[in-house]
Amino acid sequence: MVLVEEVKIENDRNLDDQKVQIHRSAQLTIKFTGPLGMSIKGNKISSVSRGGLADKMGVKARTWHVAAVNGEKVPPNGDIACKMIRSSLSLRGEVDVSFSTSLMMVIFPQGALGMTLKGNRVVDTAQGGMASKAGVKPGCRITYVGHEKAPDNDDVVIAKILEQKQRTGQVTIFYERHRSPTALTEWPSLPG
Repeated sequence: MVLVEEVKIENDRNLDDQKVQIHRSAQLTIKFTGPLGMSIKGNKISSVSRGGLADKMGVKARTWHVAAVNGEKVPPNGDIACKMIRSSLSLRGEVDVSFSTSLMMVIFPQGALGMTLKGNRVVDTAQGGMASKAGVKPGCRITYVGHEKAPDNDDVVIAKILEQKQRTGQVTIFYERHRSPTALTEWPSLPG
C-alpha cells in the first residue's frame, strides 16, 4: 500500500472559536516504488494514466506540480524532475515525490464536523458547523483522511474519520474543490 509520507502547508488560518486549522495549497509527499503512471512536463503533471499508481493516489493533472524529489527542491522549469525521478527509481527502486497541490487541508478537533457525504463527496454542510466555518462547501471531495486516500464510499470515509479522531483526538481531511458544484448530477433525494 502506498501512503502519503509527509504533509507541508502554506497559508495557515485558524478558526479560534472551534480550533479548526485550515491550510491551503498543501504539499504532499508520496513514495512510489514502480511506474508512476503520470506524465510530467517541466515540473507540471501533464497527464495521469487511469488505473496507474498516481491515479490511485489521487494525483491530479494540470493542477499539481512536482515540488521536490527525495527532498531535493525541483526548479519550476526544465525537465530535471523527470531525470531525478528516473534516476532514483533505477538506483533505489523507489522515489519520494513531493507535490504542490490545489488541495485544502483542514484539521478538525473532536466534535461533529457538520457535513453530509455521498461517497467521498460533500453534499451538505450544517450552517455554523465546523466544516462550513472552514470553507467546506457542497461539491468538495474528500481525497485523503490523514495519510490515507479516501475511497468513493461514505461508510469507509466516515470509519476512517472516526478511527483517526479516536486515535489522535483530531482528524485531518484533505478536500478538492469542485469547479462547478451545480454541475454535479448525483445529489441525494430529499425526503418527502
